[in-house]
Amino acid sequence: MFHDGRYKLIYYPVGNVRQLFDIAEDPREQRDLSSMPGQAKRLESMTGRFSATATFRWSARIASHVRTDRAGYRV
Repeated sequence: MFHDGRYKLIYYPVGNVRQLFDIAEDPREQRDLSSMPGQAKRLESMTGRFSATATFRWSARIASHVRTDRAGYRV
């Protein structure tokens, strides 16, 4: 899940499904905007930002479990 304050993107990796909601206009998330042509740019932009954030978090999580010596080499 990723949101920019107004819009919320939900990504389901199984099935590669994305949902996009306008939280200001639809706080109960009943109207999925992801298939609307007018939202294609926003959907792609938010997907890119979500992907970058998710990759960073995943990398940080993995790095926190890798043991290194004082010089930074894996042990």
